[in-house]
Amino acid sequence: MRLRGKHIRGIGKSLPVYNAYDCGIFVAGPALFEAIEKGGRNNDDYSISGGMSILSADKKAIGVNIEDAFWIDVDDPKMHEMATRWLNDRDTVSNIR
Repeated sequence: MRLRGKHIRGIGKSLPVYNAYDCGIFVAGPALFEAIEKGGRNNDDYSISGGMSILSADKKAIGVNIEDAFWIDVDDPKMHEMATRWLNDRDTVSNIR
């Protein structure tokens, strides 16, 4: 994601410049669903990120810093494997302490 202050100004994996990560947690109201419908009609993009892009263009989307909370995006089997290894490594480190 690209944030300006608390406002999301860009979202998606293809952003060339970003200063935050989208951890996939959204508070969604009717505006997001309307934006997803609009994205689908205009761009054949029915994704949450597409809807968030539309909202961010109107400064209607904000980002929240999750600080050092654990998070990994799992979109495919490769990322699932990576997340599993990461969780196992974290458990190992936690058990040592």
